[in-house]
Amino acid sequence: MSQHFNLQIPGAQSDDGQIEVTAPYDGSLIATVTSADADAVELALSTADRLYKDRNLWLKPAKRMKILEKTAAIISERAEKIAVEAAREGGKPLIDSRAEVARAIDGVKNCIEVLRTQAG
Repeated sequence: MSQHFNLQIPGAQSDDGQIEVTAPYDGSLIATVTSADADAVELALSTADRLYKDRNLWLKPAKRMKILEKTAAIISERAEKIAVEAAREGGKPLIDSRAEVARAIDGVKNCIEVLRTQAG
């Protein structure tokens, strides 16, 4: 049974339907996702713009570092599952997906170091 993923835009609704995500290898259904219509996209962009422009709404570097550390830990714990799903969705060799997941973890750790050494 496949999963369904809703929009991750707070307050957004969309009448644009769903997109089926299928495996390139055999066409099997992996998941469905809600498609964002123009209003949902506009809400996401205007929210991001508003939050970016008001530094008082930004999380402090220490809080961002904690979030990123937890992110790296979660990705590390789920690395094999993430790699398998990425390979299934993208149709690439599993070894390549494993390398991409390892690079993603390194990228998150790099962000932590930038926050630590360059004050966010």
